[in-house]
Amino acid sequence: MAFEQNADGSTKRIFFQLTDFHGFAVLDFQTRKEITRIKLPPLPPGKVEIHEGGNISHGMAGATDNKTLVVTSRPK
Repeated sequence: MAFEQNADGSTKRIFFQLTDFHGFAVLDFQTRKEITRIKLPPLPPGKVEIHEGGNISHGMAGATDNKTLVVTSRPK
């Protein structure tokens, strides 16, 4: 998971990966509702998804400026 903060330091949104989904979901922390799902681009030819542990996408980090979210996948 990765978190986006409001100006006062409280949590604004949570970005989290889902089992068997090549991408991530976004949760509005105040309403506790999922607001969108982002599907990552398809893997290049010859690459396959790794399903160990259930998550195709694996690893996220948000920049402290709240402008960049890095999401990684585990292709083989």
